[in-house]
Amino acid sequence: MAWSFELLGATHQEVFTRLGVFAGSFDLEAAERVCALDEDTVVDVVLDLAEHSLLQPVVGDPPRFTMLQAVRTFARERFDESPNRSAVEGAHSEWFTDLAVSSDEALRGKDQEWWSRRLAQDIDESPARPAPAAGSG
Repeated sequence: MAWSFELLGATHQEVFTRLGVFAGSFDLEAAERVCALDEDTVVDVVLDLAEHSLLQPVVGDPPRFTMLQAVRTFARERFDESPNRSAVEGAHSEWFTDLAVSSDEALRGKDQEWWSRRLAQDIDESPARPAPAAGSG
């Protein structure tokens, strides 16, 4: 896995490392928030990472991506060693908080079912959850 990682360009390595913050699947909006890059760059890099089997697409609305467990463990190890870890964790927490706040009213409206499914997909990302140790699964 390390050999494949080393073949990636610097931006791809940074995005892959930052995506190690996620405990489960994520959508492109979430990836943009934790990667701190523009939408086009994140989309291009995420799709490239999927093409190289470092990310797996998950069918849904919105479309999501996940990592196989061995890949997630490797990404989490890189993330745990990253000098940007604190900033990325902060961005991740802000993204989740914004998601929860924006869903509050929607959960009482006509889109309640969609928002319930959406939040169920992202519940593992709650900042209240304990951070997984590198290598745990």
